[in-house]
Amino acid sequence: MPAPEVDLAGGGAPSPRAGAADWDAFAKLVALGDPRRLGVLWLAELRRLTTEALRSPAFLALAKFNLGFLARRTRGEVSWRSQHSSQRM
Repeated sequence: MPAPEVDLAGGGAPSPRAGAADWDAFAKLVALGDPRRLGVLWLAELRRLTTEALRSPAFLALAKFNLGFLARRTRGEVSWRSQHSSQRM
């Protein structure tokens, strides 16, 4: 989707080729005002999504698996790679 063309000297009126959806998105960005506000909103949404993901059953199961794997390696148990490396030769 091409960016809307704006004639700044003519008051910022859109060209006939500019789509209405482009201008809707532009209007939303302008309504935010200070670009730092957009960053704050984006970080708040990212924080919310991260919190949800970290509490999901799938993430907790993966974390449990990884911690168990690391614990086995720290205790000196044989890794899968060392068990199967002799089969390649």
